[in-house]
Amino acid sequence: MRFYGDEVDSQGNFYGASLQYGVVGVLNGKNGEWAFIPTPTPEGGPRRTAMDKQDRFWSAEYYAGAIGMFDPKEWKIHEWKLHPFALPYGMAVDKNGEAWAAGQGTNGLYRLNPTTGQVTEYPKGTVMYGQTRQLFVDRSTTPVTVWIPHNHMKRIAKVEPLD
Repeated sequence: MRFYGDEVDSQGNFYGASLQYGVVGVLNGKNGEWAFIPTPTPEGGPRRTAMDKQDRFWSAEYYAGAIGMFDPKEWKIHEWKLHPFALPYGMAVDKNGEAWAAGQGTNGLYRLNPTTGQVTEYPKGTVMYGQTRQLFVDRSTTPVTVWIPHNHMKRIAKVEPLD
């Protein structure tokens, strides 16, 4: 199985997002056993991943138009829907535990508060439309700053939420 995004938690467990099979793979770092957890939306297409301070594994669910989070304590994937045509690609988690995803099918940058379930959409602007493969969150600023590079246009955008 190929993974399109992988992370390792603080316990040495490996997590991988399978765009092709719509699962999150978990390799137990102690006993070497694999487990595969399907996304809530069948074949949701998890890709581009992040790990937060609570060892939760985040992914942009490309085909589901959602942000997904595997919580190893619950052994469950939670999913928050974005715009149906969002095609989220780039993914990051900030110091406040909020998840960020960039839409490839829309012009949106999405911020998720997982505690409330609120999704805030920010327009990326016309120069940033299209492929946003990566997001970079500056955790040293208050509020956090999100940097969005654009692969094909040699541009970078800076997003500073005002709230």
